[in-house]
Amino acid sequence: MAGDQTGDGVKSYDVFLSHKSEYKPWVKWFGRSLKACGRSVFLDEWDLVPGQSWILGLAQGLEHSRAAVLVATPEVVNSGWINTEYEQLMILQRKDPSFRFVPVVFGDLPNLPFLGTVQAVDARDPLRFQEWFYRVLCGLDGRKPKDHWELPCEIDPPPPLQPMSAATVAPRELAFVNRVMGRLMRPNAAPVMIAARGRRHQGPVVDALRQSAKERYGTGNVLHIAPPVADGGELDAVFAELGRQCGFAKIASTAAEFGAIFEERLQEKSRTFLLVTGFESASEEGRKALAGRIRAAGDRFPDKLRVCLVGGERLAAQKFQMGGLSLLSHAHVEEWPDPDGADLSAWVRQHDLQVTLDGEACRAAIATTGGHAGLLRFSLDRWHETGGTPDWERWSYECPELWEVWYRLRGEGSSLDPLSEQLGRSDLGPRTPWPPNEVVRALYWADLLADREHRLCWRSEIIRQVGREVLSA
Repeated sequence: MAGDQTGDGVKSYDVFLSHKSEYKPWVKWFGRSLKACGRSVFLDEWDLVPGQSWILGLAQGLEHSRAAVLVATPEVVNSGWINTEYEQLMILQRKDPSFRFVPVVFGDLPNLPFLGTVQAVDARDPLRFQEWFYRVLCGLDGRKPKDHWELPCEIDPPPPLQPMSAATVAPRELAFVNRVMGRLMRPNAAPVMIAARGRRHQGPVVDALRQSAKERYGTGNVLHIAPPVADGGELDAVFAELGRQCGFAKIASTAAEFGAIFEERLQEKSRTFLLVTGFESASEEGRKALAGRIRAAGDRFPDKLRVCLVGGERLAAQKFQMGGLSLLSHAHVEEWPDPDGADLSAWVRQHDLQVTLDGEACRAAIATTGGHAGLLRFSLDRWHETGGTPDWERWSYECPELWEVWYRLRGEGSSLDPLSEQLGRSDLGPRTPWPPNEVVRALYWADLLADREHRLCWRSEIIRQVGREVLSA
């Protein structure tokens, strides 16, 4: 079933891999295993051409694929990505009944839109990887699995896919967790927002926050909720799901009822630590309603409730967008730290990358990328794959994430002039968490800008170079 050529000369693929980047080594293993079983595979890192429109390249890859696998990892709760991907794949399936769509899930997932209607493959047990991989192949072929499964070839075991424990969090991120927890331990502490710019690997930090909270507050006093992905459903259903995640004995049938049950719990408990992740996933109405319930509970029980919310621009908007009228205007904002040399060394050890990362290499990598976490991780992976002398500039230029961000920014604006104007500047104004200039704010939350002596500047020349090429295309 190797790839062939369509009538217009474009390669046809058996499988398109739809995923987020947090578990890239696992996704690559999955793609290599499919290839070993005779399937041609489209994976962004393997098949997109540097300089090609990221959006167009993915669309073409999907258009010329016979089937798709949607890899739903625990990290999907931190964005609305999964809903968009799911809808696109379902549209393709409705247009072409021969197109097959197989979700593969692992981890403790929230109320994903497809789990109630589409038969997913549960890939959570690494010891049974051959069995569930066989089920994936059956789904791609449109055949029922047999009791006695058999693979067409031997495949290697998958790499670890569980989020790292607190002991393996990168040093700067671990110090960041300790700082957040220290702030929340203060009397009558305000909620803390962890606002991540761009794409960050949030799993290890969230895991460390949850573990630290259990150690300080007690396991029974820690609640971790993740709003279900916005799918056009009723707001009451959202709060019913959040109540389930909190372990409420009584079903919360409305937002008001959720708030009442939550406050009853606060009254009974000595302390409660509430960790909210995936804030971005909820609808705008859901985000406002949840922020309002948290604000009301905190105002009534300031000595009993500690709140930590993890998200990005949409979370920060709950504090800054409406000024004093914002529902979480009293919250304290902590921004994800940029990686340093010690973090890079930790990543190399954690992912068993076969590279020699000395001080000089760390400084060169950070200088070229401007400390952009996505560019650094991609470049380290490429170094591991290719060996030899590191070429940080070329690898940064080839990073698909960077091209995707620029094409998204280009597509969002009605005029390219404001973006082009900012590209021509080296200083984009004072560093603030919510820049007043709309274009600068978009660049800031896309993680393309860095703080240089309290001024916003471009992270690196490579970022500007890709921006110029995208805007002039």
